[in-house]
Amino acid sequence: MGDTYPASANIDFWAMLTLQEAAARLTAYWTDEGCLPPDGSMNARAAAGTPDTTAATFLLTLAPEAGDAQGPGDAQDLCLGSLCALGIDVAAHDVRFVADDWPSPASGEPGPAWTVWLDGLEIGQVACVAPGDGRTPQAGTVRITYALDRIVTARQRARHTADLEHAAAPAAAVPAPAPTSTTSDRARTLVVEVGVAEMPPAQARTAVEQLRRGLADALAANRLAHGEVHGFVTPRRLIAVADAVAARPSPTGRDAPRVLAGAVDRAAGAVDTAAGAVAQVAGAVAQAIGGVAQAIGGVARSGGGVPGDGGTSGHDAPRLTLTRPVRWLVALWGHDVVPVTVSSFPAGRGTRGPRTADRPVLEVASAETFMETIAVNGVVADPEDRRDLIMVGAQDLVYPDGRIDAVADSALIDQISHLVEQPVPLLGTFDPDHLELPEAALTAVIREQQRCLPVRDADGVLLPWFVAVADGPVDVPLVRAGNEAALQDRLTRAAAG
Repeated sequence: MGDTYPASANIDFWAMLTLQEAAARLTAYWTDEGCLPPDGSMNARAAAGTPDTTAATFLLTLAPEAGDAQGPGDAQDLCLGSLCALGIDVAAHDVRFVADDWPSPASGEPGPAWTVWLDGLEIGQVACVAPGDGRTPQAGTVRITYALDRIVTARQRARHTADLEHAAAPAAAVPAPAPTSTTSDRARTLVVEVGVAEMPPAQARTAVEQLRRGLADALAANRLAHGEVHGFVTPRRLIAVADAVAARPSPTGRDAPRVLAGAVDRAAGAVDTAAGAVAQVAGAVAQAIGGVAQAIGGVARSGGGVPGDGGTSGHDAPRLTLTRPVRWLVALWGHDVVPVTVSSFPAGRGTRGPRTADRPVLEVASAETFMETIAVNGVVADPEDRRDLIMVGAQDLVYPDGRIDAVADSALIDQISHLVEQPVPLLGTFDPDHLELPEAALTAVIREQQRCLPVRDADGVLLPWFVAVADGPVDVPLVRAGNEAALQDRLTRAAAG
């Protein structure tokens, strides 16, 4: 399936969808993909860790992705394709994968997993299956579970499952010139981007700081003069940008690409540690390639430094194993690609735009234009910028009758800013009768379950409004209605005790 979703091309997004039709479409879709059919009865309970839902579960075994046997490969992209098969326009709706690890039934240990959200409603789960689970699947097995009644309720725009009936503009591409090799001694920008499956907010904050600090320390240790080293993070990418990295170390004459290779190598090892990696360190052997760059191992050898002079152009590539699988790798020094391999992913100049973009792969001309390239294609890399967009956008939506409590909701806003790459706040409402709930219970549902912002009036009294934050351009009325329905259901449950 890859990064595009052709399954939606011939789907009538407004056609009526029943539970039976949904099950049939999913079975046909996953059968075509070579996966196991639903496990057990269509009425099996507990989809995506949520009770009282009609579930369908599929198991797929993928070829281990580039040296990372534990990762779900392209399972998330295949999952998006399956939603298209159900008539869900993934470009119009706010569909996202929220990191939410679940314990393995076999070992009790958490494994990589993501809850699938549709306009604020939990509709399923993508989970890596540890050996020994259930059918004793092989490494590379992924379990995808759907809360069918929730999906069909959303598609039918019904208020409750009891009411169910049965039986975007392409992103601008920044053209990249043919790769060139420059041998001048001028200082250049160095950028390293590690693309991963969606990370939990806490892990993202820790990992990017380790990457930024690791790269700065490694450059200094290898006597490469440089300017400030910046760190940026979104749910699916870690970025380190070092300004004005010198072409040659001082005071010795060791060639710069070799030292750059060692610096990025050590930074990759720092990310590995920060993300709680379990990789067995196999060591990194990097040797000179031309006079421009040197291959970089994925994990630095314990106590190792920059490799010495070598006369060959080959290199070893130890694996970097994160708690979230690597998806892509960019390493550029000026216009030149720095040959680095992480988890068998060779570095290049191809980054990624938003997950549902028509042009998901973006070619980057140089390290100096990297940040501009992702920005014009809809990725807000700086969490502080995303936080500001959320706060300003939310305040604008509720002005002049309401306000967002920036102090009380500071932690929530920070969390939301690490769940999206391009925040789009939208205003929703709920039944005013729910204001009779205790305030603590009401705001807990809005904040903790829906991850939305409560709205108050000038006197601090709660209003029957909330602000949700979508990820990227969406069909606002459609996503607002989905969030309102999801919140209404949760508030109704809270009121019923």
